[in-house]
Amino acid sequence: MVACKEKGVPLDALWAETRYPLEIADLLDNVVVGGAPLEYFVDQLVEMDGKRKLYQMGGSVQDLAKNGSSSEEILSVIASRSTELASQTTTRRLIPIADSLDGVVDEVSEPPDGSGPPGLSSGLATLDMMTAGFHPGEVVVVAARPGCGKTSLALNIAEHVVLNSKRAVAFFSLEMTTESLIMRLLSSVGKVNGQRIRRHDLSEGQLDSVVAAGARLHAAPLHIMDEPSTTHQIRAATVDLLQREKLSLIVIDYLTLIDSCPSERFESRQQEVSTHSRRMKALAKEAGCPILVLAQLRKVPPGSEGRRPTNQDIRDTGAIEQDADVVLLLHPEVDPRVDGETTLIVSKQRNGPTGEFPLVFSKQFTKFREISL
Repeated sequence: MVACKEKGVPLDALWAETRYPLEIADLLDNVVVGGAPLEYFVDQLVEMDGKRKLYQMGGSVQDLAKNGSSSEEILSVIASRSTELASQTTTRRLIPIADSLDGVVDEVSEPPDGSGPPGLSSGLATLDMMTAGFHPGEVVVVAARPGCGKTSLALNIAEHVVLNSKRAVAFFSLEMTTESLIMRLLSSVGKVNGQRIRRHDLSEGQLDSVVAAGARLHAAPLHIMDEPSTTHQIRAATVDLLQREKLSLIVIDYLTLIDSCPSERFESRQQEVSTHSRRMKALAKEAGCPILVLAQLRKVPPGSEGRRPTNQDIRDTGAIEQDADVVLLLHPEVDPRVDGETTLIVSKQRNGPTGEFPLVFSKQFTKFREISL
């Protein structure tokens, strides 16, 4: 256990009492290494015990073959023992629909309160109307070409959630530093030119606005991690935060910058990114909140500069689109380096309509807004 901890293996636990036998849950409550419970080691023990039993089963199959048992008899033994082993090593169970039905009916029976969509508001009214907000367990992909506003849109949504909805957000920035993100937030919230903030060239009035924006953000439940991370480290940090605070949104900026563990081997880059994508979907369900995943679009071929992007333009793998519940594509109608109109394309929605609507991007504040607002 100590060796694993020194190597950075996550020592975390979440909802252990619902996932493991009572005896193990009691153990997790009382045994701690490095300040964190031992769910990771329980998973490893279950995994190793399963492998040990598989190894033993393999030996038994060899003995049956040597002793003259027929192939039909051997296959029957394998099927029987495999089923038994699967029931012993899994912590997942099928549940009757009745266990969840009442809660869903009660939820949809509640009339709208007029304050926003049933799900988590993005701060963009048209998007909220199309999606009914972002929902727990969903993966929402925001894809665009470099420099077209992926991070700005994600940060605008995170800003709205923490300041307007007063809900917690975990922001994993694998490209920009925490300081750069904070400068963007100060510009957006304080409505002060971001370049003047970066140059420390502020008038007295602008400085007052930045200080006031800082005071609002200081109390906001926004948590940022800007270190290179694997999916396991992202999950560990999320689980650690969930033990202290309920999360309403996780942001990953961006998917293809996630590292792989040194021990992992992939046949191709596509397989690697596909694995990360599946793990993000699993994390959304485990954390019980939506995940906003940013992704790159392929470069525009020469002569096709004005072509609107499609889901097939998402780089590295089609698994990102397949795993996503919602796909949002940003398409600047003008040079993205200047203020102007950008089309937000809802190109996929598993539980709702697709479509598009215009936004205006203010580069000096790195802020998107709807044209009608």
